[in-house]
Amino acid sequence: MLLPLVMALAAAPVAEAADSGIHMWGVGPTISTIAYPGRHPISFPRLSEDEIEAGGFQADVNENRRITSLDEVKGDAAIGARGVVYFNRNIRGALRVHAFSAGKNYNSADFTFEVDKIFFQESRASAFGGVGLGFGNMKFEGETDAANGEDPVLTMATYLLRGQAGGMYRWKQTALEVGLFANMAVPGVIEFTGQSGNTTEVDGFGGNGVYWHGGLESTVYFGDFTPPKNAKKRSGRNKKGQRR
Repeated sequence: MLLPLVMALAAAPVAEAADSGIHMWGVGPTISTIAYPGRHPISFPRLSEDEIEAGGFQADVNENRRITSLDEVKGDAAIGARGVVYFNRNIRGALRVHAFSAGKNYNSADFTFEVDKIFFQESRASAFGGVGLGFGNMKFEGETDAANGEDPVLTMATYLLRGQAGGMYRWKQTALEVGLFANMAVPGVIEFTGQSGNTTEVDGFGGNGVYWHGGLESTVYFGDFTPPKNAKKRSGRNKKGQRR
């Protein structure tokens, strides 16, 4: 239910912008998966000695006070939607929403604004690279070792810095895009519920874990991928208005 709603909301402003004479535009579903690290995240947060003692988290941490009772995700499949608007032949903007990430004892969602530079274009094929900024959340779970314990859960708000590169092949009204991405997820508010059933808000610079990751992404766009004729004419003229 959420994905069709996101696509409908994204399509409305893009379609309106198309009427104003933008270069090209499209919106459609996207799917991605984390390829590195093999087990995400690289590390979970570290608790202070006071937090461990007060919350009874001794069964949740190792000798370095790092949380170990949560499961690292081996593989995931994130689905969402992405809309792009080409301002000209070389620059485009994008709005990207990942609504759901499926993985064992793991889920995440995020929202980013992106800008891409088209650095290669030949007929209907092109290559791009760009950056994005956004925010999201992650949730990791585990399974208790205690007979009467609770399953541990960590929830975390994140701020995202994203880099991406890939290629696209377009037709008149559709396009297929594949590429690589890297996300630097900076933790915001982190809450951890241990096997004791107690909850703490994790604090402390440098103890919040390492969550950056990279992977593969593919998107199918529906829209208008036929460049305006006047754009082709402009590209055939030099700065003095003379045809080359």
